[in-house]
Amino acid sequence: CETGHKGYKFLSLPRILYHLKNKEIISVKSGWEHSIAQDKEKMLYSWGNNSCCQCAFESNENTNGNILFPKNISQLNDKNIIEISCGNEHTLALSSKGEVYSWGSTSDGVLGREIPIQREKTTGVATPGIIDYFIKNNIKIRHISSGSIHNLCLDDKSNLYSFGCSKGGQLGLDENELSI
Repeated sequence: CETGHKGYKFLSLPRILYHLKNKEIISVKSGWEHSIAQDKEKMLYSWGNNSCCQCAFESNENTNGNILFPKNISQLNDKNIIEISCGNEHTLALSSKGEVYSWGSTSDGVLGREIPIQREKTTGVATPGIIDYFIKNNIKIRHISSGSIHNLCLDDKSNLYSFGCSKGGQLGLDENELSI
């Protein structure tokens, strides 16, 4: 298990994350083994398992893919992020303009966007990228939510969009809709 505390693998009692102590944290989300926090200035910080780049950093073999302490996701500092959501190995962020950014695992369509093949063993994308589908169709998203391997996005007209894996029917789409 990941705790954000160096040297500990398991904690039975809560402990403060000193790396965020001087930040006014307003929102937190957790994925399977990674976490994201947002401060009052709309800055995002991530830590935990980063094997699929779900913390928005290139995976480093020297740390076994782990980010041991909260680190700022500087690529999103100027995007005015208003909501965050974590899946098992991916993360979403929503801007005040209604734009959705995704990063992490490239499997099962969880990023909601086309991913160019950069290297033979690509398992994740560290750079937050915008989900173009919503931009191209002039859709403004107002809420996001992530499951283990799927996501839901609610637009400003109360339309609900789903993407990712539909293994258990969690996308809410029938076979005809899935084959489009």
